[in-house]
Amino acid sequence: MNEESSEDMFLKRLVEYMNKRYKKEHEYFVIKHSATEPVTSFDGKKRKKKWEITTGGWTVPILEGYSDGEVFILSDSKYEIDDALSETIYKMLSETIPGYWDMSPDEHYALKRKEYEEVVRKLPDRRTWDELKQKYGGIIAWLDYHDEAAREASEKTGIELIHYIPARGESIGGEFTIFYSHFNSSGMSCDEVMGRIEKALDAIDIASNKVDLYLLPTQEEFKKRLDKFHEFCKRKGYVKRRPSSD
Repeated sequence: MNEESSEDMFLKRLVEYMNKRYKKEHEYFVIKHSATEPVTSFDGKKRKKKWEITTGGWTVPILEGYSDGEVFILSDSKYEIDDALSETIYKMLSETIPGYWDMSPDEHYALKRKEYEEVVRKLPDRRTWDELKQKYGGIIAWLDYHDEAAREASEKTGIELIHYIPARGESIGGEFTIFYSHFNSSGMSCDEVMGRIEKALDAIDIASNKVDLYLLPTQEEFKKRLDKFHEFCKRKGYVKRRPSSD
């Protein structure tokens, strides 16, 4: 994969594979990056991005390659924190702040924004969850469920899958979580890299099949997955309800 022509051929092979695996309305394509400025990858390190294979959105997995040989396999977007957290904060403030309804819209917004930014800043740190779940139990339960899905997928595939929760200012188009895996491809053959990517995508699919609740083929499948989430909430001591309302 050191020669440009060989890399281009391999990227074309990856595009064909992704289009075959994820048959969607929009097709995958390659974006080559020539910028010299490093960007922050999902593990928090600065790297120079060389290429990505994407459909231009976050409805299917994405692949990213970096100049140091690191390859990232990213899931589609998972839990969107914005709406759930905003709704929960609004309900909490309106019920607990004396004189809330006598305040101006600007005062409402300032209170909500302050609380929102404080919570989003804490969410990636799992050590804060015991504190946060006192007010935001449904949201923490859903994030915890995604963590469990990542652990189970890792155990089944032998591939480390990470549940990424963005901090404020680190989001990728909205405050939503994803699953991802990464490895260093230096010294690996094209077949070895392809095999490693396939296993990472298997792990992502396993985790996604546990947590995805929308666009399912049948109502029965939706109920089955939601019941499993409720069982998780009961097992872990969370309130048994949907994460978008607390």
